[in-house]
Amino acid sequence: MESWAVPRRAWAGALASVGLGFVAGSFEMVALAASQSLALSFVQFAMLGVVAMVLMGALGFAIGAVTSPLHLLLHRARPSTALSAHLTLTGFLLCGYYMWQAAARIYTDERAPAAFAMAAMPLGFTGVVYFNARYFLRRAELGRGAGVPWLPAAFGLGAFVVGVAGAFQALRDTGGPHALADDRNVLFVTVGGWSQASPALEARFAEGAVFGNAVTPAPAARPGATALHTGLHPLRNRVLFAEDVLGWHYPTLAELLVKEGYATGAFVSDATLADSSGLSQGFRVYDDDFSPVVSGLLRLDLARHLLGDGDGRAAGPTVDRFDAWLAGKLDYPFFAWVHLPAEGADAAIQRILDAVEPVRDETFIVITATHGTPVRTDGGLYDDRVRVPLLVRLPGVGKPVRVPQQVRLMDLSTTATTWLGVEAKENEGVDLAGFLDGRRSQTIGCTLVGRAPDGTVQLGLRNNGVKFVSRPGTPGGQLYRLEDDPGEQHDLAADQPEALEQAERILAPDSVRLEKLLR
Repeated sequence: MESWAVPRRAWAGALASVGLGFVAGSFEMVALAASQSLALSFVQFAMLGVVAMVLMGALGFAIGAVTSPLHLLLHRARPSTALSAHLTLTGFLLCGYYMWQAAARIYTDERAPAAFAMAAMPLGFTGVVYFNARYFLRRAELGRGAGVPWLPAAFGLGAFVVGVAGAFQALRDTGGPHALADDRNVLFVTVGGWSQASPALEARFAEGAVFGNAVTPAPAARPGATALHTGLHPLRNRVLFAEDVLGWHYPTLAELLVKEGYATGAFVSDATLADSSGLSQGFRVYDDDFSPVVSGLLRLDLARHLLGDGDGRAAGPTVDRFDAWLAGKLDYPFFAWVHLPAEGADAAIQRILDAVEPVRDETFIVITATHGTPVRTDGGLYDDRVRVPLLVRLPGVGKPVRVPQQVRLMDLSTTATTWLGVEAKENEGVDLAGFLDGRRSQTIGCTLVGRAPDGTVQLGLRNNGVKFVSRPGTPGGQLYRLEDDPGEQHDLAADQPEALEQAERILAPDSVRLEKLLR
């Protein structure tokens, strides 16, 4: 080693960096196991771990190759010193690859001190790398090195860590036994881009409620689902569009129920609802496995950067995963969420209802959509995207009913917590049980938010059969009377200035809030 020239040192450093990647990949698997949301067997987890180590090993080599010019600056130093510095820099960047992304997410959640602490963590890791590399490389330089070469040793260490993490993951507690024996169940089934439930499906809710005028506050899968699970409007939970991520400090229904000991499981078909959406909060099992090759592949950070969140999956495989999970949870209180594509939704929902039939008398069941089926090509806040079907079965409450009044997706979380007797501190929804037992008859107005075809943000108000749509910062807007004009073809704004002014006044606080969020 003493006689190694700069090129040989650079190559040795890049090759040794692969081992650091192996270790980094294995520790990523530890983080995945700790999240307790991947429904993988030990073998599946081990296979995913090998892929993680290989991917991060390749990234380690790439970083090592890019940083290899460092040896030109250290050409007078001992090879062991130069190689130690090279590996330290690689280790710093590998650790930073994970930590700086996490710090950015934490910072966007308005936790600046924690974000800065996270961003500084790679500095501590570099010390560990440097002193260990310096020790072992110096021994090798003096001819005292022995034992297993670095790369096999790193891979073996990584495989051992993956094995331990896999055993932990396979034995993890997925909830249920710790809930109270008389706790009841909740099942949410949502469909993306769905505007009409079949008569056969409605017939299965003859003992429940069919809401004929339900709306989503934001016509897209991610904001619609977030409103459903948080009980908060998108202007409050800050998930306005498909690219927004739910922050940790907005509690979800799953988080409330997992604290009560519930088994919580989510099974989604839409890639925009993958774990990276933030909606996995509180779910002990969050099945977003869209990879046809290696189960869980798109949970790996580098794979997700290279491949995205995937293309989703058909309704059948998603229901298969739900059935397998539910089979072990029927004896325990559970909260399940299944999200399906519109294609094949009716048949898939029938399968889901069959699966929960043994416990239907103890289960609050919701069938709805995150947004309607787009008919008009000009997008916006038209009813084809805003209005959604809603079927509800709430055991022990009221009598069969068809509800014509307007309700909203965020009312369902409130209805669930009220029925279960669980306190929800942050929630703006309304308990829909009042429509079933006659306590409520008044429609519930809803602020709408979305994008126009040209990409500009629109704000709207839908209430009492009237819809108003504006654009923040722009005077005036569009006004439609939906009962007479369900296709929203005739703008009445010019003919009804008083109604227009009233709608603008009602929307003024939300308009200010939206402008702040868009800055």
